[in-house]
Amino acid sequence: MNQKKLVPEVLKNETNFSNYVDLLIEMSTDGYCIFMAVMDTPSGSVNFTQEIGAKLCKIGITINLYNKWRVSYCAITDGGQLIAEAGHNVKPSFVCADVGKDEIYCHSVGYAQKGEARSLSIKINNNQVAVVRRGISFVVYDKEKQEILDSVNFDTYTESIPCNRHDISPTARVFVNNNPGVTFITCGLPGFPKENLTDNERYIVESKIVQTFIRVNPTMRSAIQDYIKEPSGIAEVLTPPVSYIGTDGARHFEDCAGKYLNSVNGHRLTTGQPAEFKRTIYIVGDCRFLGIGVRDDGTLASRLQAILNEQASEEGFIVENYAFALDGTDNEKEIIAILNAAQLKSGDIVVGFGEGLHSHNPELDVKPYRHGELFFDDLHFTETTYKLVAEGLFETLKQNNFMREKLSVKQPKRQAVSLNYGLTQQLLSGLEEYKRKLSDIVSGFSNYSGVNIVSGVNSGNVGDAVSGVRDNTIGAIVMNCNPFTLGHRYLIEECAKKVDHLIVFVVQEDKSIFSFADRLELVKAGTADLENVRVVESGSFIISSLTFKEYFNKAELQNRAVDSSNDVTLFANEIAPAAKIKVRFVGSEPFDKVTNQYNRTLERILPQYDIAFEEIPRAKTGGEVISASRVRKLLEIKDFDAIKNLVPDVTFGYLLKKFGSY
Repeated sequence: MNQKKLVPEVLKNETNFSNYVDLLIEMSTDGYCIFMAVMDTPSGSVNFTQEIGAKLCKIGITINLYNKWRVSYCAITDGGQLIAEAGHNVKPSFVCADVGKDEIYCHSVGYAQKGEARSLSIKINNNQVAVVRRGISFVVYDKEKQEILDSVNFDTYTESIPCNRHDISPTARVFVNNNPGVTFITCGLPGFPKENLTDNERYIVESKIVQTFIRVNPTMRSAIQDYIKEPSGIAEVLTPPVSYIGTDGARHFEDCAGKYLNSVNGHRLTTGQPAEFKRTIYIVGDCRFLGIGVRDDGTLASRLQAILNEQASEEGFIVENYAFALDGTDNEKEIIAILNAAQLKSGDIVVGFGEGLHSHNPELDVKPYRHGELFFDDLHFTETTYKLVAEGLFETLKQNNFMREKLSVKQPKRQAVSLNYGLTQQLLSGLEEYKRKLSDIVSGFSNYSGVNIVSGVNSGNVGDAVSGVRDNTIGAIVMNCNPFTLGHRYLIEECAKKVDHLIVFVVQEDKSIFSFADRLELVKAGTADLENVRVVESGSFIISSLTFKEYFNKAELQNRAVDSSNDVTLFANEIAPAAKIKVRFVGSEPFDKVTNQYNRTLERILPQYDIAFEEIPRAKTGGEVISASRVRKLLEIKDFDAIKNLVPDVTFGYLLKKFGSY
């Protein structure tokens, strides 16, 4: 063997794919062995160029993997000499050979290939040594010392081609370590069987069934029909909602309402969630965790919630489905962003990501026909599978005492997020000035000691936290009041009863029928008798064209999802602390879909910052909700008799003066 020139530590520290290939060429020249296997696809990233593919061939392989899309491939080389190589478009590939004193076995399965779910394996003397992740995995081996010099995976699907040297990456490990009070469980899911196939599984293999085929032709035979009969329903559950990256950096679904698939507050609906809870179980991961092809009731999240409701209701768990159809993205980066936005708390449990115990259900090892069909194609599951996995998860939680809250572990206090909210430096300076103004207002409240005694304010007990008057508690409500109605007055009265001090922010943006100056004065005059109410302008930082421009174009956006997380995050992270606000109130919104989406975003984000949220039912008259839009419509026909029953005297006088008399 040639004299070794490359120090192995250099190899272990390299994370750039192209540079790593250069090092592999050197390692081959130095006489080392290189074993490789592909899972899902060897290429797909725009940064996996033809030149890199040609370079990779210099380690001894003969197939250029550039532009090889979702195929299987594996190879064994020794000192730059090819020992064995296999690649196939539609079938799994494997190679085996004796190298020195060792038996080497490499196995590769591409995406949606015949007979198996995507996977890879590199074994030395029957011991798994590969990093099993999407893309290409390499093992660099010294056969003389029988020593592994490096085991690494490059996700060659993703644009950045991230490097992973463990099933959990260093980035993920840091995230896990920064959340010591949170339990992370890597959840095992069944693979498509290799033998003892059911008739359905044989049909899937022989007909090469994949979920895209069924979505395009929902009348074709599939195991989904065991649960959903109508073709439109099958197409629905095979089509995930449109997703987007919010200003919190996390992926969210657009809200959608269907018969079998619904997304609410940015995530797929979990059925059976209790109204009150103490701890959250987050299901994260790809489309298999999301539940492609199954009803909301049949997802892993919903099945686990049903078991918890029945067998552990006293523990106060709520299960959230935070999984997405993540292929084509950097899954790990996406999941960390999602969990960061979720603001994990001590006692929470994350399933499907990170280090931890594997959820295992022995029943999944038996022949599938004993429990019903587990697959509707060679990768995705039926509701039967999710029921079994949920049962296994529940048993794992019980056996390892995860059902008992980790009260002894204190979660590190989260620092206020440093964000610029899309604002210029000048506007950020203006934000600081506005916050100082709010602080001065609060310091002027009579009897305000700065001591807040709101207890139990969290995402699961908001209703209890804001019921009744509490000493030294400041609440807030944001209103446009276009114009100020009896509905607004009722809402302010009800909110004022629940807190010691109430700040009413009037939207300052001058994009309404009535000017800001007029709206502000009407609210002040209409609430002058309420001693614990302070009316202030919202400035440029609460429901403004800078923070939530869609609010001022609501009429054209009623059938579209809008992202108001920037406005809500700014309020929670900047405005509320400056004004010592611990609860934000809203009025229910039965008509305006944009405002209703905004309310749902408030409901989702505020508790993450220990700010309670309460939605007050709207006031009615004559069986109809009192609304400013209703008043504006009556103004068009100058029906002042009807208007008089909807607005306070101060508003009625203003409208008569501005628009005419009886």
